[in-house]
Amino acid sequence: MKKRIMQRPWLIAICLALTAQAGAQDQADGDHQDHHGDRHRGRGGLFVSPCGRPYRAAPGEPYPVGVWFAEIDTNHDGFLEKAEFRAEAAAFFKVLDANQDGVIDADEVAVYERTMVPEILAGRPGPEAARAELFLAQFSGGGMGGGMGGGGGGHGGGRHGGSQSPPAGSVPGGDPEMTGAAPYDFLAEPEPVAAADTEFNQRITLAEFLAAADRRFDALDVKGTGRIALADLPKTAVQQPPRPAPERRRPMS
Repeated sequence: MKKRIMQRPWLIAICLALTAQAGAQDQADGDHQDHHGDRHRGRGGLFVSPCGRPYRAAPGEPYPVGVWFAEIDTNHDGFLEKAEFRAEAAAFFKVLDANQDGVIDADEVAVYERTMVPEILAGRPGPEAARAELFLAQFSGGGMGGGMGGGGGGHGGGRHGGSQSPPAGSVPGGDPEMTGAAPYDFLAEPEPVAAADTEFNQRITLAEFLAAADRRFDALDVKGTGRIALADLPKTAVQQPPRPAPERRRPMS
């Protein structure tokens, strides 16, 4: 009996250690969900504009797509036109072209991915492998022409009021497994800057960047009027309600 009593503190210590370890693992799992889950608080405040420019909202602030819309609607008429898309793309091109040589090269793309939208590389084995994988994803499996990646953030009602169908090649229902910047932009492109490199030479010219802006405008101008209202725009995947988990079929007895 005395021996059992003396052993009890060791048993208690072991139980406490195991409990603490389990709690730490649960916390780590929760942090992973927050930072990498598409609809958790760690990711929901990011919007990536069609040309790849990031907009971020602080906790509790509205999703920043409205801020983007108001900023590039330079004539304040409540509509976006192709010229305004091109103007945003041209201005962002100058930001990305750090050495002002008229070309966005691979190093400048890498700086964009690491410092401006690091979500593009989140969970990837390394910057070079991630960039190669995401770059190839832009050009696989249909979608928009001219080097634009397919995939859709999903359309439908809600804050923007849209109800149109997703673009061709989109992911039905807003696939939560979309990679890179795809959950945060209208057209579900994993890497919108690299996608402008239609010559596959890792050198993006202003002409290529503006051509990409034109294609994206055409894809979003579903009414074909040459003018896009805020209510006409689709939702990004992070704005979509979570999809219900598929039901598991019970095995036949």
